[in-house]
Amino acid sequence: MCKPRLNTALIGFKKATTIEAEALTKDATVTEFDAPPCSVTYGYTHNNELIAVEFAQLGAVSEWWIKEK
Repeated sequence: MCKPRLNTALIGFKKATTIEAEALTKDATVTEFDAPPCSVTYGYTHNNELIAVEFAQLGAVSEWWIKEK
């Protein structure tokens, strides 16, 4: 069974489209936080500051959260 999508808002982050997130994370460093079966959570940092989180699930569109300004 695959892990369900993130249902809780991340404090200080807002849900974003893939286009918004990819533009923001173009030059960011990627870190894999968690990799349970069928899914993975990535953190994107710039200057040692977390700027985006991506929750990817096998067979589904990624869910993106970006840091609010």
